[in-house]
Amino acid sequence: AASAIAGLYVPEKGELYVGEAAGFNMLDELTLAHELQHAFADQIFGLGDHGDDVISDERNAMKALTEGDAELTAAHYDMVLDVESALTFRETSAEAQAAAGAEYPGFFVERGFFFPYFEGTLFVCELYAINGWEAVNDAYADPPRTTAEILFPERYIFKIQPEDPTDPPTPSGWAKEDVYD
Repeated sequence: AASAIAGLYVPEKGELYVGEAAGFNMLDELTLAHELQHAFADQIFGLGDHGDDVISDERNAMKALTEGDAELTAAHYDMVLDVESALTFRETSAEAQAAAGAEYPGFFVERGFFFPYFEGTLFVCELYAINGWEAVNDAYADPPRTTAEILFPERYIFKIQPEDPTDPPTPSGWAKEDVYD
């Protein structure tokens, strides 16, 4: 639901939107830090350059990188201010967004929505632990290609290529069709 969106950056337009509820509060400030990071990353790395030619899993991996980067930026901003916990803020925000999206059924939809924020943040934290913001910036130049690299950062870090699993055996009486290469 639109009411759950506290801020939005639209790379294709280069426009940033941040809502203001009752005055400019801490949630608004952290949202602004998050969305400004998207705007800065877009200026430097061109986030709007990924169109329909990018396959879905690759697009989801890139979204996880950008959202994780913005989440970590907002968390650092929160720590510098030394105010309420970023974790508490994000949990409260996630609960509000989940409640606003309650009309959508199922765990799968909810996890799909939060994947770039939660898993992306963990991925970016792994990169940051290696070499700070330089490692995060390097990921924009050589972005993750799969969500498996987001879930298992060592696959990205050590450039472990995904393997195509073997097809399961065809049960007796069944015909194998629609095999994808």
